[in-house]
Amino acid sequence: MKSKFSLLSAIIATALFAGNASAQTVLFESDSVKNCYRIPAIVNAKDGSVFAYSDYRPCRTDVGGGVIDVVGKRSTDNGKTWSQEHTVIKGDGPNLPFDLAHGDAAVVTDRKTGEMLMMCASGDVWYWQSTLEKPNRVGRYYSKDGINWQGEEITKDIYGLMNGAVHKLFFTSGRICQSKKIKAEKYYRIYSALCSNVGNVVLYSDDFGRSWLPLGGAEARPTPYGDEAKVEELPNGDVLLCSRSQRGKGRIFNIFNYKNAKKAEGKWQEQALLDGNYKAAMCNGEVLMVKAVRKSDGKKTNVLLFSVPMDDKRNYVGIYYKELASPADYASPKCFTSGWKTFKVSNTDSAYSTMEQMSNGHIGFFYEESHVKGGYQMVFCDYTLEQITGGEFK
Repeated sequence: MKSKFSLLSAIIATALFAGNASAQTVLFESDSVKNCYRIPAIVNAKDGSVFAYSDYRPCRTDVGGGVIDVVGKRSTDNGKTWSQEHTVIKGDGPNLPFDLAHGDAAVVTDRKTGEMLMMCASGDVWYWQSTLEKPNRVGRYYSKDGINWQGEEITKDIYGLMNGAVHKLFFTSGRICQSKKIKAEKYYRIYSALCSNVGNVVLYSDDFGRSWLPLGGAEARPTPYGDEAKVEELPNGDVLLCSRSQRGKGRIFNIFNYKNAKKAEGKWQEQALLDGNYKAAMCNGEVLMVKAVRKSDGKKTNVLLFSVPMDDKRNYVGIYYKELASPADYASPKCFTSGWKTFKVSNTDSAYSTMEQMSNGHIGFFYEESHVKGGYQMVFCDYTLEQITGGEFK
C-alpha cells in the first residue's frame, strides 16, 4: 500500500510542477455555426517544412455521417508561422460512395526520396456499421510537396490481408512510423496500426505503402481489444505497439521481436496494461522515440514519449515520458506499464493528439482542445525535450 501511495504521490507532484511554457497556436478553429475540425496529423517534409492536417467536418461527425475533407497548413519556420488553410483531399467527389468523405489522416514522409504518403478512412459507412459487403473504405494518397495529393481506393486490398476475419477497419490517424534500421531496396520499412473488429493489426510495407502485409502474419492479434493505436521503432529495431483500449480507460502495450528483420519474421509478445495509477482516457494519442542527452552526466540515451488525456475522461492532454537507457528498459511490454513521468499540456477538455520531432530538434505537438459542437480547436505547440522533461534531458 505504501509503495502504491508513493507512486501516486510522485505522479501527482510531477504533473503539478510540469508547466506549459510554449505559446499555443490555433491552426484550425471550430465554432458552433459553420466550422468543425477534428483529428490532428503532423509531418515533416524533406525540406524541413512542417505540415499540419485535420478533418474539416461540415457534417460534424465521423466518416459515415456526411461530407468530410482533409485540410492542411504549412510552416517553413518550425511552427512559428503558418500558411493559409488549403484543401488536401476533398469530400463529395465524383467517385461515390468512396469520395463522400475522407478523414482520419495518417501520414509519413520518406526520409530519402521526400515522397509523402497519406492513408485515410473514406466513404459513406460508419465504422461500427461496416460489413464486408458494405465496408467503410480505405484511401491511399501520395504527394511530392504536401499540398497536391493524388490517390485511389484500396479497400479490397487491405481487407483481403486478414483472410476474411476483419469486416471493419481503418488506419489509425496521426503518425505512420518509418524504420531507421530496416531497408528493403528503395525504401525504409513503414508501419501503421489498424483499428478493427479483431483489435489491432499492425501492417508493414517495404514499398512505401504500395503494398501492405500484417506484421506477424494474417492471424496475429497483438492487442485483441485494442482500439486506435500507434507504432514506434525501438532502439534495437523491434516494434512497439501502444494502443487505446476498447474496454475503457488505460493503455495497452506489446512488442514484436524480430528473428529475421529483413524477412519480417518474428513474433509478438504478450500484451501488458498500463498501471492504473497513471491516468489515460479512452482516446487516441501518439508515441515517439527521441534521441537525447542525459544532462546529469552528458550520456547519450533514448527518451520515449507518449501522449494522451491524463484523466478518466477527455481532459488534460499531456505527455508521459521515460528513458530507455539500455535493452533491459524495453525487453518486454511490462517495461512500459510503469516508470513514466509527466508533462501537462492542456488545462481543460482535450482529446486526440500527435507529435513529431521537427528539423530544429523541437517536438511539434498538435492536439484537440475545447470541444465545440462536434469539433475542437486544433492547437499546435512547440516544445523542447528539455521543457518536456523538466531539464532532465536535452
